[in-house]
Amino acid sequence: MIYFLLPAYNEENDLPRLLEEFISVHFSFPYHIIIVNDGSTDKTPAIIEEYKNKLSLSAVHHDKNRGLGKALSTGFSEILARIKDSDILITTDSDGTHPLDTVYAIINKIKTGADVVVASRFVSGGQENGVNLFRRLLSHVASSGLGILWPVENIRDYSSGFRGYSYAMITRLHAMFGEKLVEESGFSSTLELLLKASLAGGKFDEVPLKLRYDNKKGASKMKVTRTILAYFKLIVRLKRLKPAK
Repeated sequence: MIYFLLPAYNEENDLPRLLEEFISVHFSFPYHIIIVNDGSTDKTPAIIEEYKNKLSLSAVHHDKNRGLGKALSTGFSEILARIKDSDILITTDSDGTHPLDTVYAIINKIKTGADVVVASRFVSGGQENGVNLFRRLLSHVASSGLGILWPVENIRDYSSGFRGYSYAMITRLHAMFGEKLVEESGFSSTLELLLKASLAGGKFDEVPLKLRYDNKKGASKMKVTRTILAYFKLIVRLKRLKPAK
């Protein structure tokens, strides 16, 4: 079984298009979608209910907006209650900027031995469509800096939330960190998961991501400069857990 984890906050403009893509892509494997509705105040909850009749889909609803980190934490708890040996978890955004056809490459990498596979903008074949020059530069500089401060073999894109996790990695992360797996509240939680996975060991790999930010209709919720600062604060905090060489 392939599980898809989709955190969602006020995604009424983009979520229907993504769920329609799930319908049209006709995956050749069994899958289930788990949406964590992080206290949306728009039509997101109603959209989720509508598509429960069209897809293998379940949802967890936060009573208020708690941030991406808490949504991921809730989602991982849901996955742990369901996942079995050989299952795979795919995390992706709810705004339709991550093309679902990338999923096949992620799954193939995991089936051939990888524990974490990142859909990367910065590997050969990766693209960033619809992202302005300033934001692209910041992303590249941030990933380069993170790669220097905390090298993870085969990883260039540290902030992409489009990833695959093996069953072995999910259970290892739970054993090591338990309820403290995701402690960051904001967008830095995606980096936190990657760094903690590196502490847990295992094999990492990337596949090309053709980011389609030009498809996004809703406004971005990420404050880029604030998030980058949070990345580097996180590095300092987690360095204490990293074994000395």
